[in-house]
Amino acid sequence: MAVPTINVVDSGLRAVPIVGRPLSGIVRHLFPVNRSVQRDWRVLDTFDWYSPAYQSKHTYEQVFRWFESCGLEDLHVGEVPISVRGRKPLQRRWIPSYAWQRFTRRKPRGPVHLIFALADHFEPAIIPENGRARAPYDEQERRLEAWCRDYPKAIHQWRDNSGRPLVHSYFYPAEQYDKA
Repeated sequence: MAVPTINVVDSGLRAVPIVGRPLSGIVRHLFPVNRSVQRDWRVLDTFDWYSPAYQSKHTYEQVFRWFESCGLEDLHVGEVPISVRGRKPLQRRWIPSYAWQRFTRRKPRGPVHLIFALADHFEPAIIPENGRARAPYDEQERRLEAWCRDYPKAIHQWRDNSGRPLVHSYFYPAEQYDKA
C-alpha cells in the first residue's frame, strides 16, 4: 500500500541528520497523504482525497488564507487535521439594519430555532485499495465501533449554547445497501 510506504519513507528521511527534513518536505509535496498517527485514518482519509470526482485537499496555509480573506482573525489550528478556528472582528455596520429590523419585525411567538448542518464522510465498507470492493461485515463493524468510540472524542470540545454536544445523524450511499 502506498500510504504506509510513504509514511515510512517520510519518517525515515526525517531521521537523517541535516538533509532529512528538507528531503521529507519534498516527499510530502510530491506525494501528499494524510499524516495522522492512526493508520486507519491515514489510509481512509488519503483514499477520500484521491477517489471522489469533486474532492480536493487543502493545506493549513490555504485554509488560513481563506479565513483571512473573509476578514476572520484570531486564527487557531484545531486538534483534528485541517481544522481551523477564527472569529469575525467586531464591526458596527450592522447597527442600522439591526435597529430597523427591531423596529419593523414582529416578535416571534414560541421558540426560535437555528438549524446548522455539518457534514462529514464515513463509509465503513470502503476498501481503500479497491473502491468497488467491500470490506467484510466484521471489518465494517470494527470500523464502526472505532468510529463511534473515537468520533465523540474528536468533537467533544464543540458545544451549543446550552452545553449540548454535536448531534450526528447517519446516512449511507444507496449503492451500498445490503439487507444482511
